[in-house]
Amino acid sequence: MRKSVKAPVAVFDLLELDLDELTRNFGIVLFCHLMIERALEELLARAGEQCGEDWRAEFADLKFHRKVGACEARTIQVDGNPRQIISRELAEALRTLNGLRNRISHEYKTPLTFEEVHAYVAALEAAGVDFSDDFAASPHMARELGYEGVFGLMHEATKHLFFELGFTLEGAGGDNLIA
Repeated sequence: MRKSVKAPVAVFDLLELDLDELTRNFGIVLFCHLMIERALEELLARAGEQCGEDWRAEFADLKFHRKVGACEARTIQVDGNPRQIISRELAEALRTLNGLRNRISHEYKTPLTFEEVHAYVAALEAAGVDFSDDFAASPHMARELGYEGVFGLMHEATKHLFFELGFTLEGAGGDNLIA
């Protein structure tokens, strides 16, 4: 018996898609993923410097999920107190982001849903990321507050997460990523 193999998306198949929305959502997810990855790299580098070591080379070629794991497993001095670079809960939320990014990168015709992205936002809030309003409470609440679509949710979530990671880096004596 032959196995059914899913054929790759043909270029012409892409013409049937709403490229404006897909491209915009693909772009925001990739941008957010890269911004967060850069912050994780800086946090790892700063933690290494605090130990008198240069970890940049060790982590430079790692994939996102490995950088998340490295941040979860290592400590950093923030305002003179040792703590995990990122908590287990934040690491799980970032793994969710990585899953979203991987899915849109490999399943071209399957756009992200508002509910999928909202689950990521809720995981960030559960991990302690501070949001200025209740948009993480439920997809309904997010829509009620005016966050329409994947783009708006991803933008808002990443902004708050980036502030959180930036403040951690600054408290550890690193460069202010958000200035």
